[in-house]
Amino acid sequence: MAVSAVVPTYNREAVIERTVRSLMRQSKRVDEIIVVDDASTDDTEKVIAKLDSERLKYVRHAENKGVSAARNTGIDCATGDVILFVDSDDELRPSAVETLYETLTRTQPSCAGVFSHYEEQNTEGKTIKIWDVASGVITNDDLSRFLAIPTMSGSMIRSSVLETVGGFDERLALSEDADLAYRITETADLYVVDEILLNKYTDSENQLTNYDGGRNDRLIPVSENIFLEKHGEDLDTIYRMKRRIDAGFAALRSSGVEAAKQHINTAFTYAATDSERAYAFHYIGRYYAHTGDAKTASRYFKRSLQYDYFQLSAYVYLLVALFGTSFWALVRRFKHRAQIHWYRHRHRSERDSRRNRRFSSLSERR
Repeated sequence: MAVSAVVPTYNREAVIERTVRSLMRQSKRVDEIIVVDDASTDDTEKVIAKLDSERLKYVRHAENKGVSAARNTGIDCATGDVILFVDSDDELRPSAVETLYETLTRTQPSCAGVFSHYEEQNTEGKTIKIWDVASGVITNDDLSRFLAIPTMSGSMIRSSVLETVGGFDERLALSEDADLAYRITETADLYVVDEILLNKYTDSENQLTNYDGGRNDRLIPVSENIFLEKHGEDLDTIYRMKRRIDAGFAALRSSGVEAAKQHINTAFTYAATDSERAYAFHYIGRYYAHTGDAKTASRYFKRSLQYDYFQLSAYVYLLVALFGTSFWALVRRFKHRAQIHWYRHRHRSERDSRRNRRFSSLSERR
């Protein structure tokens, strides 16, 4: 089966060459690389022209339409049996395409698409975090119960599946990946490879779906309204509340308190039990803790405990919030470093175990 890569881009002249070259040096050949320029105003087109490869196709939108439209344009242009999506500030590891392809065609032939873990790095190449929330088969029920998929970047999906579900919803400026995954899993499963195959970088200011605290804060409530209108009734209550609260905080940053209240109050109407109400207050408290407002965070953690005294995490977060912003930042850094260390230790142990089994097998043959 042929592999087509779709790379949506907007004003990425500084980083897109890294992305395209990572596609060109894969251990398994990518048959075509389709760069969809969403009306960039920089020299992205010139950078692509210099790469000069028969596999490389450049398509340009006359006006900026957003990441969903850019990906759909790429899907329409693609001739491959499977489509690999890569964002234009990311970098695939050399064996990524081979691993994804083998998983989709041999290991998990019944799945509609495959994803992988990813590592987020800063401009100095230092690891900020590792996404390893899920591995294995992902069902519609999993997505309904708050299990997020990895980024759409670095995923490989069958072209026939994308045609059946109708591609990305172009009304969604954000959450378009979750929406697509949810629609796909209504009739087929997805799969997450337990391996880091993608590097994501935080050096680009022109992400098509960048949470920049400005434009996208205005888009989040709109996208969440559409997403919840489409899937809300099928989602777990906690997940619905979380998404609605996130929309509320985006509205708070972009439009003010009254707009935020509408979303927050709606989130509480979903809650039917004390534990669900406790979660809502706890989640709001975590937001304020992240923004450094320890006083407000403490108030919400205390409200959460009024509904559920047995939440150990609420006591921990309350204690951390009382120590202030600097201590909260220290805890977050420790958490991320511990996660990175554990991930690497686990995979090192698994690699050593495989090597020992291979040596044992060779010894027995001798």
